[in-house]
Amino acid sequence: MINRCKLTVFFDQQFYQGVFERWSTDGYQVARVTFGTQNPSEPQIRLLIQDRWSTLQWTTASAVAQQQLVREYRRAARQCRQHHVRFKPTRAMQMLKLEHQRNLVMKKRQQRRARHDHAQLIRAKRLAKHRAQHRGH
Repeated sequence: MINRCKLTVFFDQQFYQGVFERWSTDGYQVARVTFGTQNPSEPQIRLLIQDRWSTLQWTTASAVAQQQLVREYRRAARQCRQHHVRFKPTRAMQMLKLEHQRNLVMKKRQQRRARHDHAQLIRAKRLAKHRAQHRGH
């Protein structure tokens, strides 16, 4: 059950990005959407929500400790003020980054497993060929 949702649209280098955030009883989840080079209009956003809401790739749900985030936010804001850098809260970006790192680890495991399976297949073919050459002598 979804308690609250939020969409943030921002221009990131060359494309407009949208970050959907949702808070539910399961926890906090984030999904990212790329709109393109043009600023998305209201009808485009409505169409996106109607058509692609169920197919959005949400991060895994996490129960975020609110007090810890507030402390980290205050500390980061204080450090930014010291360095005269504009700070904006990036809890959604942190969640997306964590999900990306998890996906990288899973991808590396799959690649390692595929490489190992391929090496086993090549070895089995080579042994079968070797045995076929020496059969009957």
